[in-house]
Amino acid sequence: MTNPNCLSHTFDLPKALAYFQPHNRVQQFFSGAKYAIAKDEDVNGILGSIEERIKEHVEDMEIDVEATSRFYYEPSDVHAVYEGHEFLAFTKDQIDLDVVRVTSEVVVVRLIAQIKCTVHASFSLTMD
Repeated sequence: MTNPNCLSHTFDLPKALAYFQPHNRVQQFFSGAKYAIAKDEDVNGILGSIEERIKEHVEDMEIDVEATSRFYYEPSDVHAVYEGHEFLAFTKDQIDLDVVRVTSEVVVVRLIAQIKCTVHASFSLTMD
């Protein structure tokens, strides 16, 4: 048992946050998320939820279009379409995943992923 009058340290962020979470749900979530990503098995809908959030962010991105033309151009209907993603992994079973913030209702994690998307843009060209 840890002495409450002593300072303790750990390099394991989820374990450190668990000290402040009596129900230990952070550690359970963290383990479940790492397992789901490493094994590519959608445990409790974690992967589906992450994919939905990535897709939303890609499709809601504000895309700045630059082009070169001898005509005046006006971009219109610029949007990105999510095609897939791949998480950064150190090894097959070790995913780069960190817990960033925990509240009573939300757990925020940091994941690094390579996201594949296609950007579509239409242009109107005019000449003076």
